[in-house]
Amino acid sequence: MKILSAKEKVKLAAEMYEYISGIEYMRTQVLEGFADQFKTTEDYARQLIKGQRKLKEPHSDWVIDTIWGMVTVRKLKELFFKLFGDAPEAFGYEVPTYEGLPFDKDASKAEPSKFELWQKKQLLQKEPATV
Repeated sequence: MKILSAKEKVKLAAEMYEYISGIEYMRTQVLEGFADQFKTTEDYARQLIKGQRKLKEPHSDWVIDTIWGMVTVRKLKELFFKLFGDAPEAFGYEVPTYEGLPFDKDASKAEPSKFELWQKKQLLQKEPATV
């Protein structure tokens, strides 16, 4: 298993933030959360994450962990291959898989509602039409 250096983590945090920075509510969540967690202002947090000021490893770890759930699996893999030439799993990160989800049409249906059960019961109780 490979390990990311502190500089690589800072680079990854900056790239992940850059990816979500165009989406206002995500950007706001990250900046507000960072400011609350590390007792700083949102403007200072933005400068740290963008690389205008020196971001420390615990800060970059927090940014990566926070943004991890906001980014699609495909984008995570693209970022890792672009920056480090390998998949996130090679560095010990867990990427969600969708193997456990049902793809069978019948298996993915929700449980029938009470109305649907009642309706089915009424149809079964009717006398069959004569031909």
